[in-house]
Amino acid sequence: MNDYDEIWKSVHKATTDVALNTAWLHWSALGANAYRSTNKDIAQVVDPEALILHSFAFREKEPRLLEMIGWWATTGASLTSVHRLKSLLPEFGERGPEFFAAFSALAAESGHRSWKRHAKHDNTMASSRYSRSSPQPETGGAATLIIRMRAAFGTSAKSDVLSYLVSSRDNASTVATISKAVGYTKTSVRDALTDIVRSGIVHESTARPAEYATNKRAWKELLRIQPADRELIPRWCLWIQIFGFLSRVKELMETAEAKGMNEHLVASKSRDISDHYKNAFAYHGIIVPEHSNYPGKAYAEGFMTLCRSLAEWVESDMYITDDSRTEHDSGTPG
Repeated sequence: MNDYDEIWKSVHKATTDVALNTAWLHWSALGANAYRSTNKDIAQVVDPEALILHSFAFREKEPRLLEMIGWWATTGASLTSVHRLKSLLPEFGERGPEFFAAFSALAAESGHRSWKRHAKHDNTMASSRYSRSSPQPETGGAATLIIRMRAAFGTSAKSDVLSYLVSSRDNASTVATISKAVGYTKTSVRDALTDIVRSGIVHESTARPAEYATNKRAWKELLRIQPADRELIPRWCLWIQIFGFLSRVKELMETAEAKGMNEHLVASKSRDISDHYKNAFAYHGIIVPEHSNYPGKAYAEGFMTLCRSLAEWVESDMYITDDSRTEHDSGTPG
């Protein structure tokens, strides 16, 4: 095997490691009996719909992830958005609809009737062998912000838009930015904001396009984030895009290996993937190397740099630290 092939093997391993480690930490943060590589508290907001699809996508690498999905289908289906889960499917490849149908079947079998019409009970991923006896979802701490908002205000676009505004790394955001982050259409976000602004919880600027903000410090006090997190505002992450990236890389690496794909074609497709997610990477400060510095098949090295930068970001941004306890705590008054 040549050096070029070794680089792509390293890319595949690095992205798979990030995918699995993140999945386990997020399931644990939601309250599942999941493996954790550390006892540190998570500061990032967990995205349940993105996590479900991500776990389905990587289930062949780690079959126990199906037990986590089965647990959530039993205990957390009422806190999961049918509409949002369906809207995220394009980010998770051709098998996305199959994942949606499998989760729907699991939820329906557990007594959540709203999922029944979306279920395919002959789906092999919806077997009754999955875990049903696990604890209830966690509702404390920074990571479960979306779940807490939905429990309080209902599973809707309004709750998710509020979750984003409370935890966004920006002080204020436009409809377009919010839509990209939460996975709802601009129309749905705009409609949700119209009602929320009317309530006085969120402030709308006079600029055009309008920007929206809320008082993050007030929300921190209202949510009564656990004492250990007392100065922390949870951090929103673009998990739809990050998990989508990891899924697409997995698909590319597996296809390239199975079909003996030409090394120039692999490099070209990896450029397309990095371009598709460059805005999400920029939001998180993840390094995307300039294509011009890695012409032709040499982009393997550049793509490996991107994957390493992603892994480093996950490690540095995931957890609550002394510095993070005062981050994102100013906010714009609502």
